Amino acid sequence: MSEGKEKVELLLQHSGLRRTQQRIDILSLLMERQKPMTITDLWKQLHKRIDRVTVYRTLNKLISGEVVCRLLDQHGTTFYKLADEPPLYRAHLFCSACKRSIPIDSFVISSNYLEALDQYEIHEVDISIQGKCESCKKRSAHASGQN
Repeated sequence: MSEGKEKVELLLQHSGLRRTQQRIDILSLLMERQKPMTITDLWKQLHKRIDRVTVYRTLNKLISGEVVCRLLDQHGTTFYKLADEPPLYRAHLFCSACKRSIPIDSFVISSNYLEALDQYEIHEVDISIQGKCESCKKRSAHASGQN
């Protein structure tokens, strides 16, 4: 079994989700691409095996199993990517240039803010920061002659 296929199997096993070919196909594609993909991107790659509605349903199931997460860019376009470790909250920078999503591990939410949410049942907090990653920022600065 290849390393990628083995990781997909483990993700499904740890999430408690059944192993289906659609889930394996979508997770394998997200793992292979290593960057967030839109529903259209996914469907274009999978349309010979999976219809668009099944892609949506499968993604929703993978999100509820905390295997995949949903991101929004500055234009409101939804992207999907493999979830990082499933914390209660996560922050990521969505690079407008290269379209990568970079987790920001050192991001901390004050306990005051979390306590203000005690009256709710919170499943996840996803903080999306829009901008340019370090590499794209350097390329932009270099292209414009700045250091």
